[in-house]
Amino acid sequence: MLGKLGYKIFMGLALALLFFTGVRAQDPWVAKSYLDNGEFDKAAVVYEKLHEREPAREEYYQALLACYQALGRSEEMEKVLRRQVRRFPKEALYLADLGLFLKKNGDAKNGQARLEDALKVLTPRPDYVEKLAGRFLRAGEYDLALRAYEMGEKALGPGTFSMAVAEVYLEKQDWKSAAQQLIRYVEMQPGALNTVKTALSTWLDDNPVAPFNRAMQSALIQRMQTSSSVELADILIWLLLHQKDYDMAIVQARALDKRLKENGERLYELGNTFAEARQYDLAIQCYEYVMNQGASTPLWLSAKYALAKALLARAREKFPPDPQDFSKLVTLFSDLARELPPGDESFEALLTAAEIRAMQLNQPQESAEILRRLADNHSLKPQHRAKAKLLLADVLLLMGEIWEPTLLYGQVEKDFKNDGLGAEAKFRNARLAFFRGEFEYAQMQMEALKASTSKLTANDAIFLSLIIIENLGVDSVRAPLEMFARAELLAWQKRYDQALLTLDSLSRLYPERDLADEVLMRKGEIFLQFGKVGEATVAFEELIQKYPRSRIADGAVFRLAELEEFYRKDPEKAKMYYEKILSDYPGSLYTAEARKRYRQLRGDKLN
Repeated sequence: MLGKLGYKIFMGLALALLFFTGVRAQDPWVAKSYLDNGEFDKAAVVYEKLHEREPAREEYYQALLACYQALGRSEEMEKVLRRQVRRFPKEALYLADLGLFLKKNGDAKNGQARLEDALKVLTPRPDYVEKLAGRFLRAGEYDLALRAYEMGEKALGPGTFSMAVAEVYLEKQDWKSAAQQLIRYVEMQPGALNTVKTALSTWLDDNPVAPFNRAMQSALIQRMQTSSSVELADILIWLLLHQKDYDMAIVQARALDKRLKENGERLYELGNTFAEARQYDLAIQCYEYVMNQGASTPLWLSAKYALAKALLARAREKFPPDPQDFSKLVTLFSDLARELPPGDESFEALLTAAEIRAMQLNQPQESAEILRRLADNHSLKPQHRAKAKLLLADVLLLMGEIWEPTLLYGQVEKDFKNDGLGAEAKFRNARLAFFRGEFEYAQMQMEALKASTSKLTANDAIFLSLIIIENLGVDSVRAPLEMFARAELLAWQKRYDQALLTLDSLSRLYPERDLADEVLMRKGEIFLQFGKVGEATVAFEELIQKYPRSRIADGAVFRLAELEEFYRKDPEKAKMYYEKILSDYPGSLYTAEARKRYRQLRGDKLN
């Protein structure tokens, strides 16, 4: 009997213990739920118990103070703070909390004394220093935060908290000290260069004349007068690029190149950065500097090749094209074909020279002769012969031939079935079929190309396929699409006057057809070839206004953005068009490039 009673008592105590433990386990969850819901009075009751049970637990301590502050219960808040200091007299954070509370509530003298005490008992460990300085920083006690970091650096070594100290100076709006602190840090820790750049990306303003931007640039220039630090010079150039002071960036890069005897390497890389951003004039300056170092320098030939490509890109953006530019480029690329070591680059230089002759200088016959020799040269790599065949077919098409280009495209497609060259040949053959009005065959080929590994080829195939699908309509009227295809061929053959007449006839004879948006797009592109930027702009704007939901409307917006950025040099208007693509056409193929260019125009760093 007694055994049974003892068992019952034991089980009762065990159940009570389990219940008590469960309740205790739920307390933090209940308290946080009250706090999150703004029920501070209920939360305070629970947190009082939790804090009393575990006074060293930061989470409960901070939550209780937050409840008291929200409820305006200053007296109870002060009691908690003083009791915490009595419990942990050597804990700097509690002394700091009490000191900040006293200063905020009118007892500046005693508050300051507690803050000084907090600094005296500070344990020189990185996490302790960061926490105490963080307390001071959030309260706007910038000088105390700086003193905390200074004490930490004395114990742990110079530069331990340099980035944090710079941030305090920024909060304090002491721009000069912030800049000097960063410079000091780079000189002490050259390996931290990228860390500093990352921080500056956040701290610098988009406006180049903002106070910190100016202070940073001034401090760097002043320090560079006596310092030989490569890292500081690197940051100065990076800063100038960020602020779009490109000319000064080039000046600084040249000075550094001469001092370090880098043989133009830094300028070559800078030129590549400019070329990628389509700042061709600046890229050309950099490449010419490298070439001026002399033909014996390691990068001379690479710079010459890069210069030629930059000059070509610049020439292609000029409206109308200048034949003199292309005439010089033929000579330059022909020289490179001889000077570069045998390989891909020398072949591409030769191919580019042939392409310029045919497409820009109206010398298709001379170009075709060069390309035939290359296509028949069995000592060349198969890929090189295939590229020569593709360009030869294009040149023959330019000259008005139809059937031989078909055979050449077919040969490359057959020889490179599982290669990008084969896909490109297939696309060009399908495009030629479109020009000839063989729409069903062209459509079948385009469908096969939609999965092409080449994104550009796939996109071109999709666009041409959609033109056929949309306009080979249910009423089976082929004439409008045939006229459009004829205009496309005329434009491709650079017979622009005839192409425009054909497009005008198409609009007049078939005003209600779905090709109206495509006609406007093509007219805009053709006007650009004449240098008629105004007429091109009108065509693109009309397309956007009349057909805002057209599948090519985003292309018209992007073209307008490019004209504003690179031709009219109006960055604000260009930004407006790029932003329109991002907002109105989020699924556009131009989205990624529009976002990149918008950020560059906004002032983000060039690279």
